[in-house]
Amino acid sequence: MQFDEITRKALEDNSFTTSQIRIEKWGKVQYDKIFTRDKEITNPMFDIASITKIFTTTAILRLITLKKLQIVTSIKEILPTFPSSLQHITIDKLLTHSSGLLAWYPFYTQAEKPFEDLLRELINSNPITPGMVYSDINFMILGKIIESVTSFPLDNAMEELVFKPLNLKHTAYNPPKDRCIPTEWGNKIEEAMVHERKLSFKGFRPTDTDIVGECNDGNCFYYFHGIAGHAGLFSTVADLHILMNLYLYNSDEFLSESLVQEAISNKGQDRGYGFQLGDNYPHGGVGHTGFTGTYIYVNPSRGYTISVLTNRLHVPSPRNIQVYRNAIVNEAIATF
Repeated sequence: MQFDEITRKALEDNSFTTSQIRIEKWGKVQYDKIFTRDKEITNPMFDIASITKIFTTTAILRLITLKKLQIVTSIKEILPTFPSSLQHITIDKLLTHSSGLLAWYPFYTQAEKPFEDLLRELINSNPITPGMVYSDINFMILGKIIESVTSFPLDNAMEELVFKPLNLKHTAYNPPKDRCIPTEWGNKIEEAMVHERKLSFKGFRPTDTDIVGECNDGNCFYYFHGIAGHAGLFSTVADLHILMNLYLYNSDEFLSESLVQEAISNKGQDRGYGFQLGDNYPHGGVGHTGFTGTYIYVNPSRGYTISVLTNRLHVPSPRNIQVYRNAIVNEAIATF
């Protein structure tokens, strides 16, 4: 097995300072190992960043299974105070990133304004355009939909809809810091993105201090106080595999089987409901990445679930690590 060699080389190349790999086949653990140059933590929690979107997707699909929503329910039916130009957008458009909303905006630069008001201003200056654009804003809105339908704050709603039923004991917003892997020194990348847009924000975390146990994502941390539909969750490899296995062989008990199949099918431009397809998920897989360096992979036909959790931003010069992830997937499928 080349997992050790592949990962040690990536560590030496400063691709990350920690990586945990777990490989399961039909729910049985084949491999689970942590590599780190930092302090070793037992059963560590990683900031999974945009993999949060798969948890949000699961909550939405659970609400549809419970007949509290439909896949074609529109924003107007749930959030009537949201901007009129958004009212026609349906759940499926949000889940597949085909709403036409802008890819990203730092809402925290106007933190005093309500989300609906900022959305209105944003759409006025960046009109909705047809097509698939990967946008965190889609899942911010899905988080608000979950809150509205359940009448719970998002963290409580996720607990009741997903964490408790699936027995996810190590998945949480705002987790205990001593369990967490560091992600970055301040928000250096987002700081540059804000500067490029000629916007201003004075509240960035210091760049000489590790971010540990606080979500890396700026909108989630500064604007949504650590709890949002697009980012914010911390989790462990074991909990992530419980979630992935739901999409591997769900039996209509928790989610409608037809919804699961739709979620992992290509609805256009390599997008399912929440999930992504394509070159990042070789051999017919689906999955999702997180900006912090996290990655999950599900292969429904072959029975694999694979997680590669790293902290790729916790190095002097962060880079794209997809070659490393694909190498792990290729080795897993060749080995097991």
